[in-house]
Amino acid sequence: EWRRQRLVEWCLRRQIGGFQGRINKDPDSCYSFWVGACLHMLGAAPLIDVESVQAFCSTCEKSSTGGFGKAPDARADVL
Repeated sequence: EWRRQRLVEWCLRRQIGGFQGRINKDPDSCYSFWVGACLHMLGAAPLIDVESVQAFCSTCEKSSTGGFGKAPDARADVL
């Protein structure tokens, strides 16, 4: 149980609006998905600041071409 709790805490510390993949990196739409999914699987989804993640991901959305870029100024990733 303590390992699960440490993992949840590590994941939650990655949220800076969206989620970052590593310490001292910018948030990224891909990590926002993966870290958010991990927290969901760990039963910790209620601890996510959902409004912040949604706001970040909406800045990465590319309405002219469709899809999401990894960051607000990045082109949409076709994969």
